[in-house]
Amino acid sequence: MDTCARPSDATRLNKLSFDLPRFSVTIPEEVSKTRKARTLPILPHTSEVLKKLLRVRPHDWDEDVPVFCNS
Repeated sequence: MDTCARPSDATRLNKLSFDLPRFSVTIPEEVSKTRKARTLPILPHTSEVLKKLLRVRPHDWDEDVPVFCNS
């Protein structure tokens, strides 16, 4: 992602964290290492890629399932 968000923060973001029409992502305070919520801009291209990613997610996943995963 082009936000320079910490990987540990990014892997905890859910679908509701993204405002793709406004090209932004909000790191909620409960996710943020600093415990302060912040809204970060994303590029239009990143927004389009995220839209594609969200379209292929299983339909039975709740909105609180993280968008990104780590292993």
